[in-house]
Formats: sequence, structure tokens, C-alpha cells
Amino acid sequence: HAYHCCGVNYRVVPENYSATITLRSSIEGDVINDNVSRYRDLNQVHLNILSTEGHPGLDEAGPQPGNSILLQCETSHSKVGVTMFAKHATWRGGEELHLDAKMDIGPKCVSAEWTLDVAQGQAIVVEKVVSVFTSYDEEFKDAEDREDRDKCLKRLAMEELEDVTYFSQLLDPHRRVWLDIWDKSDILVDGDRFVQTMIRAHTYHLLITASHHREKVDAGLPARGLSGEGYRGHVFWDEVYMFPFYLSKFPEVAKSHLQYRIRRLDSARKYAAANGYR
Repeated sequence: HAYHCCGVNYRVVPENYSATITLRSSIEGDVINDNVSRYRDLNQVHLNILSTEGHPGLDEAGPQPGNSILLQCETSHSKVGVTMFAKHATWRGGEELHLDAKMDIGPKCVSAEWTLDVAQGQAIVVEKVVSVFTSYDEEFKDAEDREDRDKCLKRLAMEELEDVTYFSQLLDPHRRVWLDIWDKSDILVDGDRFVQTMIRAHTYHLLITASHHREKVDAGLPARGLSGEGYRGHVFWDEVYMFPFYLSKFPEVAKSHLQYRIRRLDSARKYAAANGYR
């Protein structure tokens, strides 16, 4: 339901000891996908990190709320601006704590840390809510330069979480929306559980590759969706196989894909002419 938001609830319970525990929450700008051997020879650095910020304390620290971290970057090839902003809440034994986080602000990663004494069987919970904005988003207005762009993205990211503090504020409506999505998109097969499982797995990949929010973004369907880097995010003709699903289940998404193609017809004609075609 919240297109620009995500969150995590992290719970730790020492079952057979009492100790001092440190929990660390980060926004890492230097993450790479090194899990697939055949991709390792490809360029894995896709982001240029522009700035990192961390603001401890639960009082206002300038325009930022306390215990917040922020990272701004842009994609290395297409120069799309990206801003991620995170806020935190902490509990011990069911009681919300009001603690300053220790900030570790590096050039490519920013982290918040909490060090707590915990008794055996006592739960520590850290909740993290995050907003993400890019210069592709419809809320973003054209900026005069990169500095203006990044200021706008930072403002949008922070405003998105003004009324969001806890993970439950995202989780409960998120569950309701996903129930509605599955009611609309599920394809039922009788008598073959394996086929049913595979259909639902691939349906999920289609849903996360192009959600019902797609009309807000000028984007096509990458050949591998979000499942791999082999095609480097390129858009080919593979969407022909995916299009019937969106057309039958989410026609507004299918329409956005057609509009993406239509908006690029003039450039395609110019490219064809430059190479001796028409």
C-alpha cells in the first residue's frame, strides 16, 4: 500500500544467557550481488554514493527526527538519483526505550547502533521504517542541477515518514493489500500441487517486477525481472510472454507498458534511420 516505504522488525531473545548485546542498523551503498559465479566478471558497482547522514537522539536535530540515517546516491550509468531515509524504534522486555543511537557515518555506509544489557529470556526489538525516492518518481519535479535534485529527494523521503514511526503502521495495511492482490491474480490448478506451486512462484515474480503502482513510473519490463543481473536490466521483447498476465489481471499495468513503448517510438525511428533503416 505504501509505494515508497518498507520496514523490518528485528527481535532478539537470549534463551540461555544474560549479556550485553549490540544491534546495528545500516543503509549500505556498496552492496554487490556476488552469489552467482557467472555474474562475477560483470561490473557489480551500480551506485555512486553522494552523501551519508546520521542523527542520534529523540529530539529534533535540525530538520531530521532522531535516531535516523540517510544515504543519497545515483546510478552509475543512467544517473538516476536515489535517496533512502530510515527511522528506528527500540524495545526491551516489551517497554519502548528512548535511547540515543551511536552513529557510524562512513563514505558509503551509515549505521545506527544500540548497546543494551539483556536478561535471559528478555526480548530486544529494533524496528526500522524506511522511505525510498528516486528522480524517476512522479512526485519528483525536474531540478536545475544535481544539488537541487538531491535536496528535493531528501525532503520527499523525510516527509514520507513524518507520520510513520512503527513497523505495524506499515505491516497491517500491507497484509490487507496483498490479500486483495492475490484474490485478483491467483490462478488455480486442480490435481497437481507442483504445478500450482510453480504458477504461484512465477506469479509472485510478475507481481514484484511490475506492481499496480507501475503507472506512476516510466519503466518497461526487464527480461529477468528482479531475479538476476544477467541482462543488466535491459528491456527486450520478453514482455510479450508476460503481457497476457497483466492484461487479464491488471490492465492498468499492461497499459503503462504500452505507453512506455509508445513514448520511445520517435527515438527508435531515429536510431533505425541512423543505421540505414526505416
